[in-house]
Amino acid sequence: MILLPRASARESAQALAEKIGAAIERRIALESGATVSVSASIGVAMHPHDGEDRETLTRTADRAMYAAKTQRHHPGAPGPGRYPQA
Repeated sequence: MILLPRASARESAQALAEKIGAAIERRIALESGATVSVSASIGVAMHPHDGEDRETLTRTADRAMYAAKTQRHHPGAPGPGRYPQA
């Protein structure tokens, strides 16, 4: 969980999520010769729009994270962009 106390616009929080995702995403070659892909699914929730308390915000961000994961694994699935709002 990352808290951005000065993020006033969803776009800035989503832009940071994109940067974090890009920094994590890579393919790693193992000694065996196999390669594995590493990536992150990130959900964004903003106070007060997505919730007033920690539990609601966490739940909303969690749903957004799973929506992002679904979009990455099933690009044709309905839903918002890569790092969706809930």
